[in-house]
Amino acid sequence: MLDLNRRDRRRLAGALLTFSAGTLMLTAVSPPAPKSRGVGGAATGGYASAASSEGAVVAAALYAGRQHAADSGRQVELRGIVHADRRMVRGGVGYRLCLDVVVDRTREEVSILVFEDVRHERSLIRWDLDRCR
Repeated sequence: MLDLNRRDRRRLAGALLTFSAGTLMLTAVSPPAPKSRGVGGAATGGYASAASSEGAVVAAALYAGRQHAADSGRQVELRGIVHADRRMVRGGVGYRLCLDVVVDRTREEVSILVFEDVRHERSLIRWDLDRCR
């Protein structure tokens, strides 16, 4: 579980992130954008837009990159979060993200879906190439 305090979320919000099976490298590239509404902004059952700089969104992107790198054995570099949506459900929160990534030196946009349950345990549900809306 990745638990971020406010200072860490600000540092990670504009970070260039590189993942491999056992390594995480962070390099700050820009300051974070202003915060948007909190978790209460999403209606249960429907997706609502979320700020890409929000700590929970960044944590979901970090998790997705680490998990895909571990599952595939490939190097994954997160260049940015293009778009983020959040869906509140009774059992937790779903994050639907469009990520700008480099996978083994090939730059791609991927659509990912990460589910976080009420115990804050995450699962990478989907990692699709070129499926961003």
